Amino acid sequence: MLKTLSQQYRCNILFIVITLSYFFQIDFVFSATTNQPWHPGIGDPDAFGWITVLSYLIAVIKVFNQLLIHKKQGDKIVFWVLLTLFLGFLGFNKQLDLQTLLRQTVVSDLMIHHFYVYRRYIQISLMLLMALTIMIVLIKSREHFVEYWQQYKLICIGVTLLFLFIFTRALTFQFHDLGLSDKALLLEKLINFIMENSAIMCIILGASSAKKTPHTLNMH
Repeated sequence: MLKTLSQQYRCNILFIVITLSYFFQIDFVFSATTNQPWHPGIGDPDAFGWITVLSYLIAVIKVFNQLLIHKKQGDKIVFWVLLTLFLGFLGFNKQLDLQTLLRQTVVSDLMIHHFYVYRRYIQISLMLLMALTIMIVLIKSREHFVEYWQQYKLICIGVTLLFLFIFTRALTFQFHDLGLSDKALLLEKLINFIMENSAIMCIILGASSAKKTPHTLNMH
């Protein structure tokens, strides 16, 4: 009986793998990110993209596990809920590339209203606004979750590095129209991969090594 179930399980896995392999060859599965309007799909189908998605998945599992542990202990779980949602969104967006949709929408509006010639000033203004927003978010989270920043330093370092990555990624994304060589693009992709996964690894290690003994953290 067990042997039959095991064989059926392997057959099901093989069927799913074959189906996904075929499915991922279809053009509409991949999100359009260049030379045509964006649509939902896989925007980063190479090894770098999938490894990063896997890293996010592991981080979400680790953080969600801490959420369950703290909830069982009667601790406040707002920090863990927000962190789980934050990582989950970044993981999904890694392939959805919603920033491409945003950029295409903004560029279209600028061209329609004849503001495209001022795009550099707009890009600089947006980057400054984004930098200010990230600083405020980090400062306020540090004030509101001060005990967590003290006890889970590795996690908070990872979150800070993630925000830094988001800003640098947005900066390079905004100014891609300057034109870069294939080697420069590959180097940028490699640097982004290292930065993003280093941040995620900090969160994974921090969540894995977090104390599992009962304790209560009071938030201001």
